[in-house]
Amino acid sequence: MNTHRQTGYALVVVLVVSTALLILAMATLQAVGLSHTDTYSRLHTKLAEEAAEAGAAYAKGCLELSGRVQTWSTGSPLTPRTNCDGTNNGSYPHHVFSNSQLQTRFVVGDLEEQAENSAIISVTGYTETKRGDGSIARTYTHIIKKTVVWPPNLVAQKGSSANQRSCGLLSGNVYCWGTNAYGQLGDGTTNDSLVPVKVVREAYPDGIGTHTVTDIVSGGWTNCLIIETGDVYCWGDNNSGRLGINLNYASLNYSTVPRKVNMPAGQTAVKLGSSSGAYCALTSSSRLYCWGQNADGQVGNNSTANRISPVLIGGPSPSGGFGGLANKTVTDVSGFGAFNKHLCAIAEGKAYCWGRNERGEIGNNPAGSAPFTTDVLVPTAVHASGVLSGKTVTSISGDGEGDHAHTCAMAYTTTPNDAKAYCWGGHGTYGTLGNNTSNSSGSYSKVPVAVYASGAGVLNGKTVTEIATTAVGGCAIARPTASDDNARRAYCWGGHDTRGDGTSGATIVPVAVSDPAGIFTNNPVTNIAGGAHRACALALNRSYCWGANGMGQIGDGTTTHRRTPTESLFMRPRNNEYIF
Repeated sequence: MNTHRQTGYALVVVLVVSTALLILAMATLQAVGLSHTDTYSRLHTKLAEEAAEAGAAYAKGCLELSGRVQTWSTGSPLTPRTNCDGTNNGSYPHHVFSNSQLQTRFVVGDLEEQAENSAIISVTGYTETKRGDGSIARTYTHIIKKTVVWPPNLVAQKGSSANQRSCGLLSGNVYCWGTNAYGQLGDGTTNDSLVPVKVVREAYPDGIGTHTVTDIVSGGWTNCLIIETGDVYCWGDNNSGRLGINLNYASLNYSTVPRKVNMPAGQTAVKLGSSSGAYCALTSSSRLYCWGQNADGQVGNNSTANRISPVLIGGPSPSGGFGGLANKTVTDVSGFGAFNKHLCAIAEGKAYCWGRNERGEIGNNPAGSAPFTTDVLVPTAVHASGVLSGKTVTSISGDGEGDHAHTCAMAYTTTPNDAKAYCWGGHGTYGTLGNNTSNSSGSYSKVPVAVYASGAGVLNGKTVTEIATTAVGGCAIARPTASDDNARRAYCWGGHDTRGDGTSGATIVPVAVSDPAGIFTNNPVTNIAGGAHRACALALNRSYCWGANGMGQIGDGTTTHRRTPTESLFMRPRNNEYIF
């Protein structure tokens, strides 16, 4: 995307419109008679106002291109002669309008106020009358203030990421972008898209209808969502029964639109979890149901047979279930997962995992050395005699395969205000566990270890509020004090582009996620999500992603890999924005 070309186009449109307005004003000036000094003054001031209007329109265009962030400064303001960053552009005209009698121009200063969904633009317009020798005889000025408003109802609520595509939840609507071979974008086609497309709303109850979407999860080549009724819908690949609609792969290979999951009667879902091929729904009654691919025991029902409909895995007595979750109150399930073949849940403050355990990602401290050959077919308690001893686990996530298969969780000792991050499983060669330990191919930890938060580490003294995993690492949201939600920032560790700080090398300790515009360093960051070689988070009610982008997974209209947070720009429909 050529920013200078777009900026030039925006300026040309502004100047053409402004010139037409000025010609009309000049005609009016001649019509009322040039002998009246007060008329001269009023109309020259009016011309200055029109020039200021052009400046406001230009500033709005620049804000659009920059993701609503001011790119000019007091020392380098916007004028007809400058680019959006305030630098001189010799191909632009000096003035909005100019002839032998007068010329008009504008100067856009700092934004007077900027909120999540609005900004106040202050512009000074100038009309300069000329003497016969071309020198300036008199200057008329007019200052205007324009409020640009972006609809507050288009608020980014949650992001998800999996194999070569991402999805976002905005004000109850779902948009997806990236690759689409199995219909995983949900727009009724199998066409890839570099920009977000809206998931189809077929008539309820077969489709999601007009209902508000409350949660979304992406795993492998399939996505699932919950609507306000508590119904679950999935779309994309149906291999091994991943859609959960009681149809096997031979009957339905994939679906390009959401299909209703065959949940048990009376059960309303509140949260979703996923791996690369198995999916789970946590209900309002604290019961956990899972379905899909089960060759490695990732459904958790003590079997390796695929499940084409949800099966009860755990719930409060006398619900039943399997392994460690039998008759327990389940409070959370691991979200997202592009490559992992295991799932995890939390019950009564403890972590339980099941499925493949090739690098210790179950965390149950099995005997021997990796790769482990025995899959864990039922929920099994994560080792709690080490760093998790006496702690309450509140969130859990897993991803990766082979040397990088791993799990991360957050847990606290006394209150959620002292929560820290912990990981276990494969180190690989990327520092996947973030514990400041040198790593090599095949290295692993079969019990939880603390993510580095000591010494000069960026997490030292901070409270972790959210956690997520990528295929080769992890990310967390943390704040420096218990009450300062405005200071929530993103931190990542592990493999190359997913670290999000502009560099590509792996890091064995967390680093602060940052971007050139300073959005992630100066604003609260929430809803961290990982999956495959990419991470996503929200800031200023907008969705940002970083990492692999070969299939347009970032949603910025390109296939350029991004090492810093990049907004999914096309998730802000232009026709829903206005200026007044």
